[in-house]
Amino acid sequence: MKQIKIGHNSFTYVWVTGKIIEVKEIAKTVGGGTIYVDPRVSTTSNINISSIIEQDVFLEDTAGQEYAIKLENFNFSCRAGHTITVIKIKKNNEQTGTYIGAFNHNTKEHKKKYYLFSSLTRPDSTTYWLMALCTPFALVFGFSIFHTQYHNMFGDYADLAQATSYLLIPALTILLWIIIYVKYQRKKRKYRNLLQKAYASIDISQ
Repeated sequence: MKQIKIGHNSFTYVWVTGKIIEVKEIAKTVGGGTIYVDPRVSTTSNINISSIIEQDVFLEDTAGQEYAIKLENFNFSCRAGHTITVIKIKKNNEQTGTYIGAFNHNTKEHKKKYYLFSSLTRPDSTTYWLMALCTPFALVFGFSIFHTQYHNMFGDYADLAQATSYLLIPALTILLWIIIYVKYQRKKRKYRNLLQKAYASIDISQ
């Protein structure tokens, strides 16, 4: 077991190594939708169907403990007699977790669900959205206070200075939005890399 804390979340990697007793592969189709038929107009539809490849793998470890493992969309090549390691990740207080990696010790094939590294560590964007929404209002308010306090400083150019500053607000807003977006992306990338680094430190190749 390996634990790591990223931001406000804790993650736990657990894994098991064993010899395959049996493998069953099932292809399932999930989804659905609605087809609208009207003789006066053309037929329209709203259908979303996808396929899931499910592998039921039965393992036995060196202590004789058996495990039933369900892998979805791993496209993992294995057969009875192969020794494999499967890695599961749990977020915070999850009881079940999600399988994120599988390694075949015979073929050396190593499959990982890379998208989980990003989706599980994605930072909360609420604060960033609030910052982005408040930016133009804060700029208008700030410029208004500034001109109220320093109106006499500009003399005859006070009105021109005020108009010029308000013209700058859209450009400054866009600039600050870009900065907020970049900061969020950097944080997201940092969290993802930390989780990947913790995964890479797991010694499953033996």
